[in-house]
Amino acid sequence: MKHKKIISFLSAAVIMVVSSITPVSVANASEVTEIVTEAETSMEEDAAVSEVVPEAEAEFLSQDEISIEDLAAIVQASSVAENNDEVVPELNVDEILHKGAGNISLTESNISLAGYDVESGISMGNLASPSKMRSAESITQKFTDFITSEDDIKLVQFSLGEGDIVNASLSCPNNDNLDYDLVLASIGTDGSLSVIKASSLGTFIDSNTGKTVDEGIAYVHNQATVGNFAMCVLSSSGSSSSESFTLTISLDAAGSFDRNEPNDSAFEATSISGLSGNGSLHVENDQDWYIVNVNQGVYEVTAGNYQAEVYEATAGNRLVRADKAGSNYVLDSQTYFIKVYSDATGDNFAFGDYTLQLVDKSVYSTLRTAYDFGDWEHAYTKLPDVIPRGQQQAYYKFSIDAGDKVYASLLLSQSEKGTIIEFLDNNGEPLDYGFSGSDLLPNVAPRGLVSRSNSSFNNLVVNVDGTQTNNVAYIRVTKLDPMDISGGGSPSINTRIRSGYGTFTFSGTASNPGNSTSTVLTMNLANNSKVPPHAIVDRISTSSSISYSVGGVHHQLNPGGWGWITSAYTSADSGSFNIGTENNIEVGQLWGFRYTQTAYMSTTMSRVQMTFHWDYDIQYTNYELFK
Repeated sequence: MKHKKIISFLSAAVIMVVSSITPVSVANASEVTEIVTEAETSMEEDAAVSEVVPEAEAEFLSQDEISIEDLAAIVQASSVAENNDEVVPELNVDEILHKGAGNISLTESNISLAGYDVESGISMGNLASPSKMRSAESITQKFTDFITSEDDIKLVQFSLGEGDIVNASLSCPNNDNLDYDLVLASIGTDGSLSVIKASSLGTFIDSNTGKTVDEGIAYVHNQATVGNFAMCVLSSSGSSSSESFTLTISLDAAGSFDRNEPNDSAFEATSISGLSGNGSLHVENDQDWYIVNVNQGVYEVTAGNYQAEVYEATAGNRLVRADKAGSNYVLDSQTYFIKVYSDATGDNFAFGDYTLQLVDKSVYSTLRTAYDFGDWEHAYTKLPDVIPRGQQQAYYKFSIDAGDKVYASLLLSQSEKGTIIEFLDNNGEPLDYGFSGSDLLPNVAPRGLVSRSNSSFNNLVVNVDGTQTNNVAYIRVTKLDPMDISGGGSPSINTRIRSGYGTFTFSGTASNPGNSTSTVLTMNLANNSKVPPHAIVDRISTSSSISYSVGGVHHQLNPGGWGWITSAYTSADSGSFNIGTENNIEVGQLWGFRYTQTAYMSTTMSRVQMTFHWDYDIQYTNYELFK
């Protein structure tokens, strides 16, 4: 997705420039009096009206009437002529989203016991096999031992009657250099061993759990005759005389286990559709595995009174527990394995049924599920839910008219690790963004980071222009680190356009020989500290004193070479002009004043004042009211 070119919302007034015109010299400025500015709307609090007298900004031309071209040339040479266009650098947010290992499958083992038999294996003991067993009377026995040579096979022999089940789990040494496998083998009449199934997960000491995942095997003997078996432990890598393994074997009878068995291994995981499944644990080392496809989200995973853990497969048949945020799992759009087990043993274990459930706790995580503020003007009355830790993105929707200019603001905490706030159009395409800056993206400069004078907290802002979308817009908030407990938050939406006014006095005296146009007074308001940056004229009026009361007098103004504008009515001491925000005329520039009269008497005009009512965009005042 590409960010589009963003044009400043309040561009400088169009200037008519004619080349090769020699600028008219300008006298030194004298004082400007009676300046009044007021913020007519508030952002955090109502702004009080203030009356100030700024440093001199006015200039007077004693020469004859200045032409439009000359005035334009003066403006062109001043600091008013600025290029406010800005190109937004591309930032592909998709590339920085948290991604898991992806869909990696487990590979069935090709373990062979060729050359081994019961006699060559080292017995760890025998397991009795009563003919009638139920979960309450099942046999469970633990064997702890060592593999001191990679050629060793440690085994336990047992028998199964028709419909009986064996559940075995192997807790391997927590050593990356040791990789042990669990193998179920049938025992032939000659004592030979034949592989029935194996669990051969790669050793991975997970920093989340502090151990590698247990190997597991379950097998149901669906034959009428009694079968003889061996549960074997062998090494695929390494051996140790000091680091032991523990093999737990349980035997139980038909009718005591659920229909999902055998599923004690991730290699035989039961596939569930949707986000739930039913099962039971019938012996203390029964571990039921499930495989499920999910969409990205923050999931609560439960299994009744039992424990549930979520894993993803990585290279080498390794299982890694999925990231957690508190008690919830942070999952990507991919395949996961879920292990259901009991952490109780012996008499503390209670067999029974459970329902495995995955509940997505994410909120507003897609355009379709975006929180709807409604009309942005009433967004301040809405309180979206808190985004759960582990969720990386959240979307917010609002309606906006074409003429609206607003900004979305996000309060940042002191420990914030990196946040992006974006303005999206009605199709979800990014148009502009703000970035808090982060060590996680060292090559991307902060953008839209605001430190207000009245707050110790920073804000992250992005501007929104209603002309760039079709009545509906979106704000997307992205945390660079989804585990950041303090990052992100709900944005607020406010108008950028504020109002104020000020009165400015021309110095000097304009003269009119009669039935003519007067000389020109000028006042340069560019960079005037009492005018908001890029303020746009909403209304303007003039007042003056004339030496003789004559008729047919019109005040005229020329904003920076824009052209002479004549007052809407005849008056010797005031003028009103048909100028509005639609004309996009900036206050902060060079202004020319003159007057015309039809009377033949020579006159002079002094104490000429301009009173502006303006709108200004607070993006140019650090998102604070202009004072």
